[in-house]
Amino acid sequence: MLCACNLWYDNGIHSGSDWNLEIAEHLLNAECILFMVTANSIQSEYVKDELNFARAKNKKIYLQPSIFF
Repeated sequence: MLCACNLWYDNGIHSGSDWNLEIAEHLLNAECILFMVTANSIQSEYVKDELNFARAKNKKIYLQPSIFF
């Protein structure tokens, strides 16, 4: 069975936009979230807030260690 998915990440947010609002909207609209974990990202308060927001909305969150970022 083939399926399609849309990929979005915060690099698509334009300067002058409300980052928190943009990220919240995308998290709310997501069926699931793939979080690419790096040593820096896991310590970021922003990332922690985003993950807590997604958890509070009962989103499926998949954590994937990454060496690419």
